[in-house]
Amino acid sequence: GTNDRGQTALTAAAVRGHGEVVDYLIARGAEVNLRDAEGSTSLIYAVANGHIGVVETLVEAGADPAMANERGDYALRFVADAGDAELLSVLLRENHYPAAQLTESVKIALNAGHPEAAEALMDQVEPAAMPEAVASEILLLAAQSGSPSLVESLIAAGGAPAASDEFGQSPLLVAASFNDVETVDVLL
Repeated sequence: GTNDRGQTALTAAAVRGHGEVVDYLIARGAEVNLRDAEGSTSLIYAVANGHIGVVETLVEAGADPAMANERGDYALRFVADAGDAELLSVLLRENHYPAAQLTESVKIALNAGHPEAAEALMDQVEPAAMPEAVASEILLLAAQSGSPSLVESLIAAGGAPAASDEFGQSPLLVAASFNDVETVDVLL
């Protein structure tokens, strides 16, 4: 059964990080990809609440980490925003993500100040799958992250070091303003 929000017992246990109950329900045949009234899954709730053990259990049981709810939230989005390296590692064990989710998650991680998470996510992106405009947009964010290797990856994916945003800011100007000699070197 479900509550008035369409949440199952598995969802209730996942939200609170009750691993024993999650294990028990899965062993009894609970469907791991059921959505509640908002379209969220047990995995989305477990990730959003940072319950790594439950996340591992759900992923191993076949939960689809790429499923998004009605607001467009998906597991990687929460992890990118939080910068949780352990959760990110669990979710990236198998790459089942559309390129758009990966690139959006890279942007989220960079905007939240988590360049390490952005790099781990970029490692999953097929450079040919990233439109040049997206690579250039992310390159501008990466230029302020202090991560020359991420900047190199984005240039390899087609990011234009000379491109500027609507304010006239280019990756080179941004890196220079952050006093990042290594990134300036990569951009030149």
